[in-house]
Amino acid sequence: MRNGQSKPITKINRRSMMLILLVLCSVLVACMLIVRFTEPSKQLDYGSAITVEMPTLAQHATLNDYSSEHSDVLSGNSSAIWNYGMAMGAQHEQDRTTSFRNNNMNSSNNKGSTDTEANQNDVEQQIVTVLLTDKQIVERVPLEQYVLQVTLAEMPSSFELEAIKAQMLAVRTYIVRRMMSSSNMEKHEPSGEQYIVTDTQQHQVYWSNERMLTYREDKRNKKTLEKFEKALEETKNQILVYKQEPIDAVFFSTSNGYTEAAEDYWGYDIDYLQSVDSKWDRSISPSYEQEVAFSYEQLYQMLGLSENKKDKLNISDVVHTDSNRIANLSINGQTFEGKKIRELLGLASTHFTWTKDKKAQTITFTTYGYGHGVGMSQWGANGMAQEGYLANDIVTHYYKGVQIEQASKLVKNY
Repeated sequence: MRNGQSKPITKINRRSMMLILLVLCSVLVACMLIVRFTEPSKQLDYGSAITVEMPTLAQHATLNDYSSEHSDVLSGNSSAIWNYGMAMGAQHEQDRTTSFRNNNMNSSNNKGSTDTEANQNDVEQQIVTVLLTDKQIVERVPLEQYVLQVTLAEMPSSFELEAIKAQMLAVRTYIVRRMMSSSNMEKHEPSGEQYIVTDTQQHQVYWSNERMLTYREDKRNKKTLEKFEKALEETKNQILVYKQEPIDAVFFSTSNGYTEAAEDYWGYDIDYLQSVDSKWDRSISPSYEQEVAFSYEQLYQMLGLSENKKDKLNISDVVHTDSNRIANLSINGQTFEGKKIRELLGLASTHFTWTKDKKAQTITFTTYGYGHGVGMSQWGANGMAQEGYLANDIVTHYYKGVQIEQASKLVKNY
């Protein structure tokens, strides 16, 4: 009997064991699924790791608050950084650190795009403080709006789109460079408010917010505004750099056929401000050639010369720069720089000739070009644009060796 019952008992044991194993496997699989779906952070691709520190909020400093880490960019210090504060009370994210070690390239690209957009927004929201000289009040305006209002004030509305874009690159670069150094801040008396620029040619001519509002309300200006705003959008956040620093993007109205090297006008050499041809100005600028006359007596008074020999006027020892402008000359034995003559007499350019009328005791100066002549010629830029050149072509012609860079790349320590 024992031998006959042994087989059924063995068969039952094997089936039980199989059933038990199946149950255990099912339980194990269920546990794994539960763990998997309750820990979503483990759903990354193999080999990936993410570390995220949550951002904190902090208020911006006031407009007058600059970091002590600032260096004077005008001195050429390559360590200079921009840490200009926005309007008081504005809040932003700072200490935002996100590190990725992920084999998924799309994730990396998306992160870079997000950071770039965030930095660009920071730049666009920067506040420029402008002293309105007539009203003697300090006005605050967002950086991009400042660029628009300066360009409208500085350039004829009839200019080509690419010339306007080139101008905006210069305007934005100029103000960013000034904002990068706290030493450029000035205090308005008696209010005590600080400002970075005035609304005059001392810095850049600027339309006030009030004037801009009036201009916008005039429907006749709609097409002009659309063109200038298109130029603003297409150059947004872009500045001109040389060796990764914003350039001194000076510009002027009209050349005499060539721009002037910075060394010949200001006495110090700047690599990107060299003399270049500007053949377009002569045929299109209404300011290319002008005349102005003075009596000998007026001339002596304006130049601070003695009138002992007021009936005699002797101009000699004339020295020209490479661009054919007057470097210096002598008047009745006293030497003057061409730049000084231009300033004292209010001449349009340092390229000038003269004719004397001894009988009438007058002298007539004929000037060629308008402005100091250094950097970009606005009428030359428009001439290039009319021939099909793009803004990039224009700025790299007038500013030698420069590159167009995103201003947001210079913004640090937010």
